[in-house]
Amino acid sequence: MTREELAGKNAEIVASIAEQIKKYAPNSIVIITTNPLDAMVYVLYKKLGFPRNRVIGFSGVLDSQRMAYYASQLIGIAPESIIPVVLGQHGENMYPVPEASFVYGKPLTEFITKEQYDEIVKKTVQAGAEITNLRGFSSNWGPAAGLALMVDSIKKDRKRVFEASVYLDGEYGVRDVFAEVPVVLGKSGVEKIIELNLNEEQRKKFLASIEAIKKNLATVPAQFLS
Repeated sequence: MTREELAGKNAEIVASIAEQIKKYAPNSIVIITTNPLDAMVYVLYKKLGFPRNRVIGFSGVLDSQRMAYYASQLIGIAPESIIPVVLGQHGENMYPVPEASFVYGKPLTEFITKEQYDEIVKKTVQAGAEITNLRGFSSNWGPAAGLALMVDSIKKDRKRVFEASVYLDGEYGVRDVFAEVPVVLGKSGVEKIIELNLNEEQRKKFLASIEAIKKNLATVPAQFLS
């Protein structure tokens, strides 16, 4: 199944878990990694009724680091030295942004050709499906490591910047949708949403990814969205 095909089946499970969270952990900060991620975190948010800073979708840590890895293989620089940016949907319509990614102040695009740019974007988008095809089931080590980093930043109030799927209420000109963007994670959960200065072409690609999220969300039964 694709992430999108999971929407109807997983929404019921997420909604039932939300009821238990409200009952047993009403003051918690919740991070979800269930796919299709951006739709499921929206379901969780609606069913919990928590403030938006306390409901977070895990996605960007994985997507951005996959992008850094593929770029590092092409340009001979350690992945840790690359600050990668992936926006929008966690899925087939995610938007990797090499021109907004940096290697110590220099845009990643200055290190790669147009062909390499396209290859990095393609591999980043297809990474999840490739792992599933190779293993016969979805990834687990990568998400577990990323979740641990996010939880550590919240628990210890480290205020580290990660990419995560969070509720947008005007940021990037978008409302009432969860999407992958850079955020600061601290003891309150999402303490700040960082808005990148997208040019017209970048904004167009970002909004196309947002439309894919909305289209996926439309496949979720209405009773799970209110």
